[in-house]
Amino acid sequence: MDEVTEEKKKYQFEMGVCNPISNEFDHHMSCSSKNTHVMKMSVVQLIEKLVICNEIESFDVEDVEFNHLGHIDDILMAAIPFARKNGRIRNLYKFACVASAYDSLGPIAKELLMTERDQMTLTVIQEAYAELIEDVQRANNTKGYGDDELHKIPLKLHQKWKCVKRVVPIFMARIPRDDVGAEFVPELPEECEIIKEDSGVLLIKGYHNPYLASPYFMKERDDVVAIIFYKEQSNIPGRHSYHIFSKSAYHTNLSGLWKALQRKELLPEKFKGESWGGHPGAGGSPRRCGSCYHPDTVMQFVVHEVKHANINGHN
Repeated sequence: MDEVTEEKKKYQFEMGVCNPISNEFDHHMSCSSKNTHVMKMSVVQLIEKLVICNEIESFDVEDVEFNHLGHIDDILMAAIPFARKNGRIRNLYKFACVASAYDSLGPIAKELLMTERDQMTLTVIQEAYAELIEDVQRANNTKGYGDDELHKIPLKLHQKWKCVKRVVPIFMARIPRDDVGAEFVPELPEECEIIKEDSGVLLIKGYHNPYLASPYFMKERDDVVAIIFYKEQSNIPGRHSYHIFSKSAYHTNLSGLWKALQRKELLPEKFKGESWGGHPGAGGSPRRCGSCYHPDTVMQFVVHEVKHANINGHN
């Protein structure tokens, strides 16, 4: 990418909006001052989206639009194709996570969360990029600045991009290959029975541990985007406990489901403070008293949410 055009690219990287579902990755301008410190670095968001949505094989840095360069984020983003081709994508992601903590939480995170190797890798990247930039500035030093004033020489975006790309192999030489190991093959949970399925949603009776049971159904069935596990509430007859999972928040966003289920929930007097709750990827019924809903009713709610997500392009 020697020239930057006005054409909008497939991926927006630090362009002012954080909406990974729509391929907009940022951790600065689109969040409030109250939650800035919990926002993950843009490259962490990007790698997650690429891997979870199976876009990693087709990812090309030529498809990325950006408006500045030179941060650790940018160099790690440029390293994604190299990491993919050379079996390092998971270790690149791990390094990006600790670099993200340092980037958003400050030097104390570097001291407490990064290993000595991580810290040295970060230093190598930053120093290598700085040296390359200085070389370019010297080559364009038409005003005779001394070395301490080279920063005054403006560089174009494509010049910075060339420096970023030259740092990538230096950086990746310090990232080990992924220890992939044997493929994980989940076993069919003995206590689970598929009762109904519709629109990529499975209604499953029984579970021992839904967090251990859900991978089997997600892995065996490519068409499944959400699973409802339920069982009778042990302490209150006529009520059920529910755990609901989406394949990922990219496949279907369950954010609106919890309030929708809560609106008509009937709670025993002693459990008035209980509620449905969760996040875009998972959630469930009130913990202590379960739900008054019949499983078929919960199924209808989830199918509606999945179809709504599809209509609005959330997966």
